[in-house]
Amino acid sequence: HSLDNEMEFPDVIGDEKILAREIKRLEKLMHDHARNLEFEQAAAARDSLTRLKQKALMS
Repeated sequence: HSLDNEMEFPDVIGDEKILAREIKRLEKLMHDHARNLEFEQAAAARDSLTRLKQKALMS
């Protein structure tokens, strides 16, 4: 599973500006989907956000 995380966010980890931008993008995407009652897409964005934050903490 950790290999999947590395493949999912290869350019983000290690660059704090890009990381912060990607976190904001995923948060906005998650909220936009929820606002539009697209809960499965909102959950997918939330899960990606969680994986990204976990990956950032491990690096």
